[in-house]
Amino acid sequence: PPRPLPSRHTGDRPLAARRSRAVDKHVDCDHRSRGLVATLRTTCSADRAPPRGDSAIPTAPTASDTSVDEPLELRFVRLRTGALVPERQTPLASGFDLHACLDGGSLTIGQSPLSVPTGIAIAPPPGADVQIRPRSGLFARGVIGMLGTIDADYRGELHVTLYCLPETGSFEVNDGDRVAQLVVSRLAAVTWCEAKSLDETERGAGGHGSTGVS
Repeated sequence: PPRPLPSRHTGDRPLAARRSRAVDKHVDCDHRSRGLVATLRTTCSADRAPPRGDSAIPTAPTASDTSVDEPLELRFVRLRTGALVPERQTPLASGFDLHACLDGGSLTIGQSPLSVPTGIAIAPPPGADVQIRPRSGLFARGVIGMLGTIDADYRGELHVTLYCLPETGSFEVNDGDRVAQLVVSRLAAVTWCEAKSLDETERGAGGHGSTGVS
């Protein structure tokens, strides 16, 4: 009689079942119409839940989950005693919250812009775009945070500029309060090319509300 085919089982678990918990997929997409070749690597893992009770700073999805780029390393130093490390409040948050570093004291924010120290300095790697952005929670209370750009060659302390709307009057900022958020992205390589004319579009030079409000 014919011999039975060899089984692809190991113990009581099929080989396919053991492989289903971690699958690496490589997809090569050749966009010939634009002369671009992109390689996409995705990693799928079952039951990938964040560990509970971990005191480490929450991080966004890793580069293998979202893109082919490696994670940026952002070096920092603490310049003041009690300075807090910027941190995400949820694993998928875009910004790292910046904390006021006031040596246990407080500041009263009024209608004139006031600089709030954070106690840290950073060294962004070349190609990183680091932005200080206001917090919506403060904006809802009538406290306005100024947008700022941290250049890759700046090594000074990070400060957050705040002021209050007239109807708010004043606002108290205490040591350790979250006063802004730090958002890190990547800069695009840009080459300026002077042209004699620009291509025509339906919008043209329309701006400042030219598309309406609804």
